[in-house]
Amino acid sequence: MRLRLILIRRCSIKNWILFIVLVATPQQILAQQQRTVLDDAGILTAREEERLSLVLQSYEDSTSNQIAIRTLQSLEGQDIAEYATELGQSLGVGQSETDNGVLIVVSTEDRSVFIAVGYGLEGAIPDVLAGRIVRDIIVPDFREGRYYAGLVGAVDAIMLAAAGEYTAESLPPRRSSNRSGDWGGTLLFLMVVVFAIVMSTRNRGGGRGHRRHYGDDGLIPLMFLLGHASGRGGGGFGGSGGFGGGFGGGFGGGGFGGGGAGGSW
Repeated sequence: MRLRLILIRRCSIKNWILFIVLVATPQQILAQQQRTVLDDAGILTAREEERLSLVLQSYEDSTSNQIAIRTLQSLEGQDIAEYATELGQSLGVGQSETDNGVLIVVSTEDRSVFIAVGYGLEGAIPDVLAGRIVRDIIVPDFREGRYYAGLVGAVDAIMLAAAGEYTAESLPPRRSSNRSGDWGGTLLFLMVVVFAIVMSTRNRGGGRGHRRHYGDDGLIPLMFLLGHASGRGGGGFGGSGGFGGGFGGGFGGGGFGGGGAGGSW
């Protein structure tokens, strides 16, 4: 009888723990999936992931365009173009009114990468340009193990293309890269972001104003980044400034229809 009571108690505890896990998991999964950078493959350092996340969030705040990055170990046999398009659609990267999202998916075991482009940015970032960004910027760095440098270069090009500054013919040659995490590379990255935001704002002609207001030219958050990206005074990103966690309020319901391009390294 005593043994039976013990077994019942143990079963009850297990069931209660399972109940707690089942209740908590959906919220945790949602918060995790809404991050601008989700590095499940572990190819970025914590500092690199935070830098990318903060820059992408500031870019969204200033332009309404959303860029997200997902890395995973394996596609489990699924086609990466199909996976990236479906993931971008299910996450809703971009705004629902303009479908202005871009999702970069990286699979390390498959050694493949794909840039999925939302409906609203297919004109600015056609498949041929997305393909050049993959071949000329991402793949060379990834082959040498410089994942952060490749992603930074890709984000540079995507932001400038969205601002109307790049076409497939005008994409510049790949820069020689020693950018894997140093302050000089981050400064260059942020300077490109500043330029992309200014151009996007001008091209919009003062259009959508529903995002957070940091100033008409969108430069205030970038000035903060330029002052803190080196990690001095406040312990770097995620320190006293409080930029840990999800970096923003999630995606806006953007749509994807198969636009984009990929490649392997």
